[in-house]
Amino acid sequence: LRIFTPFDPLVQRRLEIGLKSGLSRFDEPELQSAVIITDYLNGDVLALAGDRNTVFPGFNRAVMAQRPIGSLIKPLLLYSLIEQGASLATPAKDRPVQIKQSDGDIWAPRNYDRQLHGEMTLYQAFIKSYNLPFVHLGVSGGLEYLAQNLDKINLLKHDIIYPSLLLGTTAMSPLEVAQLFQVIANNGYFTPLTTIRHVTNQQNQLLNRIPLVSRKLFDQAAMIQVQRAMVGVSEEGTAQYLAQRFSQQTLAGKTGTTNDARDSWFAGFSDRLLSVVWLGKDDNTPINLTGSAGALRLWADIMQRQSFKPFIITRDETLEWHYMDRFSGRITQHKCDDSVLLPFLKGRVPERRSSCGK
Repeated sequence: LRIFTPFDPLVQRRLEIGLKSGLSRFDEPELQSAVIITDYLNGDVLALAGDRNTVFPGFNRAVMAQRPIGSLIKPLLLYSLIEQGASLATPAKDRPVQIKQSDGDIWAPRNYDRQLHGEMTLYQAFIKSYNLPFVHLGVSGGLEYLAQNLDKINLLKHDIIYPSLLLGTTAMSPLEVAQLFQVIANNGYFTPLTTIRHVTNQQNQLLNRIPLVSRKLFDQAAMIQVQRAMVGVSEEGTAQYLAQRFSQQTLAGKTGTTNDARDSWFAGFSDRLLSVVWLGKDDNTPINLTGSAGALRLWADIMQRQSFKPFIITRDETLEWHYMDRFSGRITQHKCDDSVLLPFLKGRVPERRSSCGK
């Protein structure tokens, strides 16, 4: 048989050079890594590494390792909240919450920095990756929508849904994370990721072809709002390191950190390239690296060697763009403090204006 794959040797080589260079900054020989680079428009898997030693023929963590994804769940959760009628200006309350579960235990989540940050918008809570605002909004209906949306892309792993799903306690492989972010980067169109394009026999007769499939599973206008928030993560949020490293390129992404810093994640995309990086240890002991301090830096080392163009948000006639105060959620002007340009569905533009914006 002759098997044709979309793997790109140049992308793979650049991945391996960037991985080796990036891991050297941590000086931790037991630190493991998995990386996957895909084309999110057609679903091609272009390159991957399943071990810090890229020629190791054993366990492929990029495909097989199941690890909690932490805050990488928040983009789909944000979409689920917008789907319910929220906007990036929706008030988000960063205050303590306690939830009694079916077994009687009390779940009391906290922000990663163990601090409370007061009133803000959903946009601000997202780019700073605060947990408590998303729990407050999630238990009011977002959890059910989140589970349904995970099920749409075959990534709902449990029959019983616990509130902790809101903070990414579900486990996924880097390949599955790439599939999750593929549909986000592609305006809500789901394209299955694949490593095989077609198969022929020795006479070059076609035996099987993997068709290019693209199905609209999510609303484009709502997904564009999520993309704008993810650009905010890279420009001024937990991944603002990218704004320094790639000052001329617009990128979208999301950091992820699990309990006790056992897993460090970053998923990000440019014009067509979507890359996912995971860092952790096989024995599941803490690595003391957040998504920002670990996987994000490695992602940048790898992507700096790749050829890519900046991410451009699709124009959508159902959206209006306005400057908004990131804390009060009121319409404001570009010159005002704390203003940020965000998309709103027509009819859901905040009516209240800040004193600066009048």
